[in-house]
Amino acid sequence: MNALFNVINDEDQRLIRELYTVERVIDKDQFKGKYVNPRLFLVSSKLDLYANQNLVHRAFYEWKQLHPLLRVSFAQVKVDNKIKHYLIQAPKEQVENSDNVHFIYYKSKSDNKDEIDKCWKLLYENEYYNPIDSNKSLLWRAFFVQLTKNDIFFRYGFIINFHHSITDGKNAYCIVQELFKIIEDVYAGKICTRNTDNDRLGSKYELFYPNDPRSGEKAPDFEYTANEEPSVVTLVPDYLKPNVKNEAFEDEKIFEDGNFFTLDGKHFLNSKEIFDKRRKSVHRMCYLDLEQETFSKLVKKSTDLKIKLNGCFEMIALLAWRRVVRQASGDIHL
Repeated sequence: MNALFNVINDEDQRLIRELYTVERVIDKDQFKGKYVNPRLFLVSSKLDLYANQNLVHRAFYEWKQLHPLLRVSFAQVKVDNKIKHYLIQAPKEQVENSDNVHFIYYKSKSDNKDEIDKCWKLLYENEYYNPIDSNKSLLWRAFFVQLTKNDIFFRYGFIINFHHSITDGKNAYCIVQELFKIIEDVYAGKICTRNTDNDRLGSKYELFYPNDPRSGEKAPDFEYTANEEPSVVTLVPDYLKPNVKNEAFEDEKIFEDGNFFTLDGKHFLNSKEIFDKRRKSVHRMCYLDLEQETFSKLVKKSTDLKIKLNGCFEMIALLAWRRVVRQASGDIHL
């Protein structure tokens, strides 16, 4: 088979395998706001991560060496005069740099503590409107945003957005825990420079998913017309479509003049940009704040019933959504 690489010009890049149809669907439909997969962590640290950026970047590099799918991107390849879509090894330079890891801070006219400590909400929401460009970057990106420091800890919002093709979210928390353990080990000097791949760490959290390029099994596929791009249609009833002209958001006044900057003072994002994206989208962010006592009861109930805590929240969300749909549609039987 004679393959002509349309976008692969680097000798470090190599084809791993052809994308499954479901992966092409995911990649296309994320630009409609679906299958976007950011994860948020509120971090308290005795270590000033902003003053130790080089250490953190080193930890990210070590982390990428543990998981092959953290070092890949997509490419269109011409094979036998047909364009096919492949998972490819990203260029060496792209893997070794940290262009997809951002350290930012929030500024506004008031700069009050409550505003700064909630600014992660804006950054987190923005990720839902900002799909990963799978042909030009690694299939993930990460953000640290500085929150107010207390007497003991430096505090950060940490947001990491994984392309749905490399993780379905179930193992995201495990490998992020691993990342922070690597940061600790790099800081403590437990991880030194390694000369060969054989010297590298072994992951304690490696989970074998069908999309793992080392796996020989193919994930279940589904058929679609070869001449059409795969797509999944989402139908939004009129009574659930936002009235963007009249819609007002509670947090607009809170973050009215808020701006995010990089550590070297360059403008990164402002709150107005996020609100504009929000108005153009059919999606809305919802936050559920739970008292510690209520949360503890949920944990105990989940443990007693031997069900996942995530399952409890999914059922709560479904029941709440049913009430919204019934009220908005006027049909109590939906």
